[in-house]
Order: sequence, then C-alpha cells, then structure tokens
Amino acid sequence: MLSRDVIESWQGYCDKFFADKSLMDFYSEYDKRRIEVRSEILELLHSYLNQQMETQEFRQTFDAKSRTEWTVFGIKGPSGAMS
Repeated sequence: MLSRDVIESWQGYCDKFFADKSLMDFYSEYDKRRIEVRSEILELLHSYLNQQMETQEFRQTFDAKSRTEWTVFGIKGPSGAMS
C-alpha cells in the first residue's frame, strides 16, 4: 500500500501533466499518428500473410519503415524488434 504522501505527490505530477496544453496537444497528435501507423503495419502484415510478398521483402520493408516512418511504436533499430 502506498502512503498518502506518495499518492499525493503522484497526483500532483498527474495534475501538472494534464494541465500542460502543449504536452496534451503533442500526445494527442502522437496518438493519431499511432493509429495511422497501426493501419499501415496491418496492411503490410496482411500482404505478407496472404503470400503477396516474400519473407525477405516483408522483413526489409518492416525494418526500413520502423526506422524512419513508423517510429511511434519505439521498435526502430537493433535494440528494438528487429535485432
């Protein structure tokens, strides 16, 4: 169980976070981009699963896009899913 002081401290952090309009705008746009990218990833995945592309092409496309266009999921580069 967390102490009242800890809970109040975290509540203060949350209040400041949600009160910051520029931060809220940033994350709102970020979430919109994640929805767009999710659709693009699913389209690529469906193409692969429907045998419309080879494994090598799928891997190369996913790797390239996750490093440049699809960065909103944090899977770019060797430290992410493509190692």
